[in-house]
Amino acid sequence: MKRPALKLLTIALFALALSGCGAQGLVGQLPQEVQSRMPRFDNAPSVVAPSGTDQAAIQDVILRGNHEQEQAIATRDASAMQDTAVSAYYQEMAKINQDMLDQGIVRIALASLDWGDIAFNVDGTATATTWETWITEFADGGTDQSRDRNVYTLVQQDGVWKIQTDDHPDDVLSSPVGIRPTAPSTPAPQVPPAVISPQGRGTSANWAGYAATQGTFTSVSGTWTVPQPAMDGTQGADATWVGIGGEHSRDLIQAGTEAAVSSGNRVRYYAWIEMLPDYSKPVPLAVHPGDSVTVSLAQQEPGSWLISFNNHTTGATFNRTVQYQSSLSSAEWIEEA
Repeated sequence: MKRPALKLLTIALFALALSGCGAQGLVGQLPQEVQSRMPRFDNAPSVVAPSGTDQAAIQDVILRGNHEQEQAIATRDASAMQDTAVSAYYQEMAKINQDMLDQGIVRIALASLDWGDIAFNVDGTATATTWETWITEFADGGTDQSRDRNVYTLVQQDGVWKIQTDDHPDDVLSSPVGIRPTAPSTPAPQVPPAVISPQGRGTSANWAGYAATQGTFTSVSGTWTVPQPAMDGTQGADATWVGIGGEHSRDLIQAGTEAAVSSGNRVRYYAWIEMLPDYSKPVPLAVHPGDSVTVSLAQQEPGSWLISFNNHTTGATFNRTVQYQSSLSSAEWIEEA
């Protein structure tokens, strides 16, 4: 399916209001409870061929097959896919779906689909090419986005087009797989502790945003839109976060979201907490490109911090209390490379 390659986008940061004792940022059919937690897309994939043609029938069965797979993962039941697939392909997809569930995938969503050529072959089959972008959500809160070229082979059974195979010719292993995003072979990456690289007054090699240093800071909060990296073959990562400390000290408690792009056209999105000198740790809150997210840190008592995440787009929240000794010397809202 998807293999995004990315070029980091410049993210516009909102104004951050800081005060002496804290900082406050500006602020197929799936089951309804599943739909409410899935990302929303402005341009839903649709049939574009003229109505009543074989091309339209082929596009329709591919779309229905993809949406039926969304349903199959959400309900843990592949039987909905039988009407769009030949028997052998359905059996293959049922196994693939179970493998995905076993690997911790809890939701998938077809974000976009671009149509390529449809060809009719002398043996009575048809071949259709698509470029599909999928969102894959994992039980640990991580979210993958990938875009891949698919080459479907379809055959008519009782006058109805059905999917016979779906090949992914651009995959490294180039093995036939189903109409689904594949699970990553490794968990969400551990991001090294932030490297503060001052280059002079008001500049940094890897930070952009706002920092307040005049006072003692016990809370900080920011709201932002999770960015969408460009898929142009470049590997990299970006993080948006709020934190306490770190501007003129080696202590820093921070929390935010990240988009990490690896080889093979894959972007992984996740929310995380980091307390120097330790590495960042993912938290079980799903985030997707375009989600509106608020992240807050607030000291409850000396050495005890409440870290709160609120995904306004999906309605999901996550809170954790951690222990950390901070200098309280600064508060930041940062976009970091």
